[in-house]
Amino acid sequence: MISINVAIVGGGAAGLFAALYGSKVILKSNRVSAPPSSGSAEILIFEKMPRPGRKIGLTGKGRCNLTNTKPWEEFSRHIHPKADFFRSAFYNCSNAKVMELFQECGLPLVEERGNRVFPRSMRAIDVIDTLVAACKEGGIPICTNTAIKEIQPLPDAAGGGSASRSLPDAAGGSASRSLPDAAGEGTASRSLPNAAGDGATSRSLPDAAGGGAASGSLHDAAAGCRFLLIGEDGRPVAAARSVIIATGGLSYPSTGSTGDGYTFAKRLGHTVTPLFPSLTALIPENYDQMWQSLGETLHLKNVQL
Repeated sequence: MISINVAIVGGGAAGLFAALYGSKVILKSNRVSAPPSSGSAEILIFEKMPRPGRKIGLTGKGRCNLTNTKPWEEFSRHIHPKADFFRSAFYNCSNAKVMELFQECGLPLVEERGNRVFPRSMRAIDVIDTLVAACKEGGIPICTNTAIKEIQPLPDAAGGGSASRSLPDAAGGSASRSLPDAAGEGTASRSLPNAAGDGATSRSLPDAAGGGAASGSLHDAAAGCRFLLIGEDGRPVAAARSVIIATGGLSYPSTGSTGDGYTFAKRLGHTVTPLFPSLTALIPENYDQMWQSLGETLHLKNVQL
């Protein structure tokens, strides 16, 4: 099991960008002067799909409209309700900063009508490749085909002390036994999937102590961490000091957006408001009957009744 400073759950646009932006903040704060040890990582992305950024490839009709150049005063008019809620986020990571980051990563951009910004190549895949390559260059592993099913707060999460008590295992009991690796074996010998999800990186998934065998207790593995990330098999995958939930909403389930983040947030004590589609047309009364009558005279491409 690996110990992580910042674990990012979700390797889509939000997760990839959070990793890159976060790595710049960490480097600027001089917290990292060398690559992390084999048993720990500053930032690590967990993505349940075989490849990261699946939904990015669908945006802008395959071209990826990645931002716009409008100032906050114009941009905020399109946020309803409570646009001011996003003001600080916009100024901390503005559209200008987004463009700057992509250009620093080697992706040429172009502005089209309506102040929309696209990659010059007009290929969404180039945006994905740029983000993944930048993560690789920055030493940020992307662990694909790795679904996180639960995020457990450790006993000291509220008190800020050391995890000196017995910590809960995946089943909710006491983790006094030796900790198996994420695959359930005695040693953490399996490879960390690469960003493409089709092979192995040059290093294996390390255990918390940095050795080949996960022989330490859960207490030792999670010392100084506040959360346990539990995998599909119910066993701990990682311990983290901080977790960013970047799993997306409920749109496009085939890309991995199945609403996992709402479950994580609710179990961790956050309030989840009622969910409803936002980028959709209004549905009038007698919708079915209306379409049946229109269908006799109106013909639309790529539309099913």
